[in-house]
Amino acid sequence: MKIRSATQSIEDLLPELPQSKLEIENASAEVHRVVKRLKTLLVRHFESAARISVVLGPDDLRVVIDALMAEADRLRPDPHLQCPEELRHYLRVSMFDELVGEPSNILYSTQVSEETIRYEAMPANLWKSCLESLRKQLDSANETSK
Repeated sequence: MKIRSATQSIEDLLPELPQSKLEIENASAEVHRVVKRLKTLLVRHFESAARISVVLGPDDLRVVIDALMAEADRLRPDPHLQCPEELRHYLRVSMFDELVGEPSNILYSTQVSEETIRYEAMPANLWKSCLESLRKQLDSANETSK
């Protein structure tokens, strides 16, 4: 039996993920569709926060996007989500928890053979493109509101 050090990183314990060979036909349209879906989910979180008298803002959303990008790069997302306000921290983590599962909720099909269709989760590079697009839209909206 091999004993592992408590200081060993997750990258040492888990193998590298295989790269998907899935090609998305119209990636820009797909990014637009996914970002629209993400915005719908985010609106629900902002509305829920308002019901408990917490106003979430662009900084909260930016923090969640940063955490999602970190997770997509196989880094720890939790440092991004930290907040001294307990309720705000909880709301940020809740947004993150819901959105982090989105790439595996959006499936693409590939016809492998006449009788076999393979379903794959969203490729990591497309997910990152979606997050970058969401961030750009957030930054653009902040610039116009100043």
